[in-house]
Amino acid sequence: MNEITFSQLTKQDLIDLVKTAIQETDKIKELSNNKLNIIDDELIKINEVAKLFGVSTTTIFNWKRAKKLPSYRISNKVYYKKNEILNCLNKAG
Repeated sequence: MNEITFSQLTKQDLIDLVKTAIQETDKIKELSNNKLNIIDDELIKINEVAKLFGVSTTTIFNWKRAKKLPSYRISNKVYYKKNEILNCLNKAG
């Protein structure tokens, strides 16, 4: 960790150091939030969804068809956003 000698700092120097530290903290928070958003948008397959709910893949397919679970088609495969599935799971539980 960097050491700072306060006796040689002016009031303005100290203010500038605090502002810089706050800006760096804000940058770290923003990066963390962006990383969480990327994780939240993670796509999972039907077998992982079934495992989370503790039901069969047939049940998940039926829920998808009944529009109870949001799903996304990429090419010929169906995926689910993990954060949306976890939200559904929390509402159900």
